[in-house]
Amino acid sequence: MLTTGAKHVLLVCDGKPSMHPRAAEACAALSSASGDFGRLPVAQVFCTKEYNPVHVSATGVWEDRLVRFVGVYGNRCEMNAATGPVFAF
Repeated sequence: MLTTGAKHVLLVCDGKPSMHPRAAEACAALSSASGDFGRLPVAQVFCTKEYNPVHVSATGVWEDRLVRFVGVYGNRCEMNAATGPVFAF
């Protein structure tokens, strides 16, 4: 279960239907990071210094282990750069 602000979406990466609009891309990014949200590839983009905090969280199971992630980013651009398609919903 992924959460950003007041939005929630279920991401399923085992080939079953997922509610995430970019499920295949999000699953590929998580796979490249071995399910570790802290190891997601960071995009090299320029973001404004606008301070509009975005809180995200993830709770679930990745390859039979419990995963919990909480993050706060200065704005949506910074969140997108750090998490790619995972929280893009």
